[in-house]
Amino acid sequence: MSLSVVANYLKLTWDIKKLVLSTAMSYRASFLVQVIGMFFNDSAWMILWYIFFKSFPAVNGWGFNDMIRLYAFGTLVYAFVEFTFDGISELSSYIVTGQLDVYLTGPKHVLWSLAVSKSDISALGDGLLGLMLMLWLYGFALLKILWFLCITTLAAVLLLDFLLIIQSLAFWFGDIEDVAKRVTHMLLGFMFYPQSVFTGVLKAIMMTVLPAFFMITVPTSLIMKFSWTYFWIFIVSVMLASVFAWCFFNAGLKRYESGNLMTTRQ
Repeated sequence: MSLSVVANYLKLTWDIKKLVLSTAMSYRASFLVQVIGMFFNDSAWMILWYIFFKSFPAVNGWGFNDMIRLYAFGTLVYAFVEFTFDGISELSSYIVTGQLDVYLTGPKHVLWSLAVSKSDISALGDGLLGLMLMLWLYGFALLKILWFLCITTLAAVLLLDFLLIIQSLAFWFGDIEDVAKRVTHMLLGFMFYPQSVFTGVLKAIMMTVLPAFFMITVPTSLIMKFSWTYFWIFIVSVMLASVFAWCFFNAGLKRYESGNLMTTRQ
């Protein structure tokens, strides 16, 4: 895929999301309830962690500032994925019901068309809190902010790869929508707890079944303190996961049986 094609897809994605945002904002009350509601929901968790760390200043070396950094990272990753590419979360459902037909007939790649077809507006509340926490930590230190955003973007790619792999299992195993959602929620659960508390069996799970170690622990460690070892582990993880997810999806697509639905995209 040439750089011009990539640029074209990025521009189309930007234009689509601007349209989604302008449409959502036309229903101002609903928009504000969703965004502000999620913002205060996340803020409530930060208040609880503040109370916790007032009583226990450190948890295996993690303090409240580390939790702020983790929440800034986690909420921005979640916001990026859920607002920009929320359609991937519907892949297993579309496979089972035959609704993937709609995207197969489009002029653009089926995966991109599906991914950008949905946006979770409430995720903007997560993103707003994440940006505020990042600015609280780094102020106007431009290089630190760029590094933080770079690591966050790559972690979001890893999360997208994981979602794509889990959702694509439906090509082989049929209706796995509930299982996919539960596994995804388990993974996200690791994202908002001090990473130093996960040891033994839990850490083994994070490095195998649920790749939270590579998606959360490694990037947050890089944000806190640069390490060449973790840097290469992270970069290689992103590359391998992306290639595998892409190949896994395309292999499943060859097995897909049309639902012969006479329908159009809304």
